[in-house]
Amino acid sequence: MASGFGDFFTAPVCTVIYCDLRLWNAASLPVGVVDLDHTAESRLLIRKLDAHPSLDMRHPFASATEGADALHRGEIYALLIIPSDFGKELRRSTSPKTTAFYNSQYLLAGKFISSALMQTSMNFSAEVGVALRLGQGYSLPEAISAAAPVQPQITALYNAGMSYALFLVTSITPAVWQILIVASTLLALCWRLERAPLSSRFNERVGEILELLLPIALILWLQGILFFGVLLCIPRLVTRR
Repeated sequence: MASGFGDFFTAPVCTVIYCDLRLWNAASLPVGVVDLDHTAESRLLIRKLDAHPSLDMRHPFASATEGADALHRGEIYALLIIPSDFGKELRRSTSPKTTAFYNSQYLLAGKFISSALMQTSMNFSAEVGVALRLGQGYSLPEAISAAAPVQPQITALYNAGMSYALFLVTSITPAVWQILIVASTLLALCWRLERAPLSSRFNERVGEILELLLPIALILWLQGILFFGVLLCIPRLVTRR
């Protein structure tokens, strides 16, 4: 019996620790790519991003619609869209723009991806911009100052305000409900045993316990329906914000 209680409490704790370790050591997070340019510059940007340890850019899509559907299904954590004139604007030094969308419901993964995209884009723009200026006859200081940056526009989806309510409430509510179940059951049994001992016969003992716990189970069951109804409403309310 003691082993059963130990497994009951140990399994959830181990699961939480495992999930935390997986998130804190996030690597190769899948990111979709919609390359509308198909030039050497756009492919170089994708290779630079894929070289970052937090990003896995090997998820190409033919259109933004396909990529958005994959992002909505949770197959990828983010979607990068490279415009059709990316290489041309980069060669003209007119600061080309790339657009990225990431699912901010995954708070830590979203932060990793946002930081990695911004950092790599800045490094890419510096390297390519300086190389282009040097090829045009600029001196190194002039090339560095005149390098045109790639302007990444990174947009958070599904949880734009980075609210923790969607995650904390959906975790705390079932935990509170389970605590109420355990506490109510134990208090009811203690109250019953204080009044009189249970019957020595197994069938009669089971009947007495069921008679005691069935009303409580009904109340807790209705309470559970209410809790899970609230849980279903919270994501919609947070998303509307």
